[in-house]
Parts: sequence; structure tokens; C-alpha cells
Amino acid sequence: MRSLSRYLSRSKIRSFVISNLPKWAKPYLYRRMIKIDDTELEGLELSIATSKEDLSEAFRLLHENYVRSGFMKPHASGMRITKYHTLPSTTTIVAKLQGKVVGTVSLVRNGIFGSPVESIFDLSEYRKTGGRVAEVSSLSVSREYSGQHGKILFPLLNYLYQYSVRSFGVDYLAIAVNPTWWDFYEYILHFKRLKSEVVSNYSFVNGAPAVGGILDLRTAPDVYFRAYGHLPKNQNLHEFLGERVLPGARFPKRSFGEVSDPVMTPDLFRHFFIELSTVLEDLDNHERRALHNLYRSTKFRELIPTPLFYTNREILRPGGARHDAEFPAKITLHNGVEISCKIKNVSPQGVLIVATRGFRHGEELTLDIHPTPSSPLKLMTRIAWTTKDGLSGLEISRPPGEWLDFVRRFEESLLNPATKSVG
Repeated sequence: MRSLSRYLSRSKIRSFVISNLPKWAKPYLYRRMIKIDDTELEGLELSIATSKEDLSEAFRLLHENYVRSGFMKPHASGMRITKYHTLPSTTTIVAKLQGKVVGTVSLVRNGIFGSPVESIFDLSEYRKTGGRVAEVSSLSVSREYSGQHGKILFPLLNYLYQYSVRSFGVDYLAIAVNPTWWDFYEYILHFKRLKSEVVSNYSFVNGAPAVGGILDLRTAPDVYFRAYGHLPKNQNLHEFLGERVLPGARFPKRSFGEVSDPVMTPDLFRHFFIELSTVLEDLDNHERRALHNLYRSTKFRELIPTPLFYTNREILRPGGARHDAEFPAKITLHNGVEISCKIKNVSPQGVLIVATRGFRHGEELTLDIHPTPSSPLKLMTRIAWTTKDGLSGLEISRPPGEWLDFVRRFEESLLNPATKSVG
């Protein structure tokens, strides 16, 4: 006990000294503290959580750490379960040793519920040109590995970074963290502060104060190279985060254009959001309608509380729900000019695109995509809305059967979530 007390005292003293250093000295000192030992990575498994067991252990670990930190009140289930976990745009990542979850972090991509960070910070400037933002949330490491950043935390961050850039279709990572953690995100991971002042009451974590930050994944490799490229391997986060795939990492299989990993079956939906929590019951009417529109299967809808009224056109619209996607396409204008673009979401009767320019409202154009090399699709479309930044919504005139089959695959993935993964 005395040695533990001395350790805690040294830890508090070290934290106090570092937090009061001049700003110019912090980056150097923090980077000197990075220690990555490859031998510590042996036996560590990293993947998205797909089973009831892995999700349950992750939610229990979150509950334990959040209650201990004062970020939530104890729940009878012993788990931290939120409405964002109902969505295919949320991914829970787990680190496991000997089959036990010892670390977890979630990525909450902006979806039908928005994201928690947007309740206190404005992220619209990052999305106006079609950029996707995902919030890094619910980061927790088992107490027995607390302080051993090279063993659990940095591998978790490695998987989070690799998954974000190769599988999740996001351009920015956002955070809302307790001020005591901000130095780590600023000086180690190079997040930029969203605004100077601390938010005094962040309801998502029981009213604790929060600092907001953003990381541009498109420029992060250069930023990390300048900061870490000259350092030895055990301190080189440019190599560790951006270039290395860890031996125990398992990434999901993907079909063309997919950027989501739905894991919720009707049974899991019932277990976590009805039997163990009141998540579905606590949804407001707008959220219930949005969830009904997303999960258009009877098996799911019978579990979701019925909205009080069905006047929302999203429910009545025969075109179906929109699904996040990410793949290149080509636009041909009426005068034959060709423009490259990127598809950001799809529905049976429309697509959202990002191009280098806006278009005229009502303008007709041809959209070419290639789901496979042998099956190109040519869609006749009309501009429903557009912005000068190049974000446009297109309506598809008389969608062909091949397109409907293509979009149906996104819908079916909600009913039959993939559980296989590859290294």
C-alpha cells in the first residue's frame, strides 16, 4: 500500500508539473514519454465488437470507468448503453487479451441522431464540402492496464486510426474530452481545439466540463511525419499509427462502397435496448421516426416504439432510407463535359455527391458508376439541390433494376450484419 501511495503521489506531482509547464515545452516532454514496446503487443486482439459477449464486456468496462470518473451515475445493468449504439454509423472497437475485453473505444459517425459532440460544438464548417466527421467516444482501458499506454491505449488508437481511414469513410475525427485529457490529444495526437473556452456542462458525460478538438485525417500523415518521423521506432507515432497494421488486428470485410458495419440483430436490439436499458423508450418522437425509417424491417420495427404520428415524409416516402457510402463516380453534363465526383450516400431514388463545383437546380446529367469492373451503371439524374462548395443531391429518373439491387444490399446488411473479419 505504501508503494502504491508513493506511486500515486509521484503521478499526481508529475501531472501537476507537466500541466504547469510553459506551452512551448509541453510537446517535447510529452513525446519523450511515448514508449511502444512490440513485445507487449503479443497476444493482443483488436477488432470491432460484433457478439453479445464482446459488446457486453465493452459496455461494462465503460460503465466502470465512467462511474468511477463521475461521468455517469450507476445503472442497474452495470453497462453504459446509449442511443448511438443502435445505429450502423456507430462502431465499437475492442482490445482483448486471453479472450477478455481490456480496452474499448467507439466511433460515432454523424448519423440520424447527429453525434454527442455536436450538442456543444459547431462542426458545420467541416461538413459543408462533403467531409464526414466521426466522434471518438467512450475510450476506456481496464484498470489493471492503466498507465501502460504502449500495451493497450496506443494499439487501440492504431486500430481506430487504421479503421477510420481504410473502412469508415471519414475525413475528420472529433472529440469532446475532459480538460485533464486535452494535453494528450493536443500534444500527442495533434487535435486542434474547436474553440478556446472550456464547455462547463457536457450532458453526455453527466455535466462534466469538456474541451473540443478536431483532427483532419487527410493531413494527419504529414503532421505526424513532421512530429515523429525522426524519432526512434518506439516513439515514432507516424510509423505506428499511420503505416503499421498490428498482427492482432482484424478488419471487417467490405463490399463495394460500404462504410458501415452494422452489428445489431433483432435479438441484440432487444437485449441491449429493451431488456437492459430504456434507450428505445427514451427516444423522442423525431428519433423514433428516424429509427423507423432506417430499420424498415418488421423484425426491427416491432421493437422500436411507434412514433406518435406518421406525417413525416421520411416515413411515407417510398424511396426508402439513405445509406452512407463512399466510392468514385463520373458525371457527364448535357454538353459532354465530364466531371469526377464522389458518392457519399445512396437511396433507391437518389444520391449525394461531392464534386469540384456546384450545378444548376434542375440540371440533368448522367452519372456513371462501376460497382464491379464488369457491371457499369449509367443513371439519368436531375439536380434536386446544390451548393457552391460542390455538395449536391441528385434525383434518379426511372432507377434501373441494377441500381435498386445495388442499394438493396445496403438495406440487407442491416438485417444480416456481417460478423466475419480479415487481417
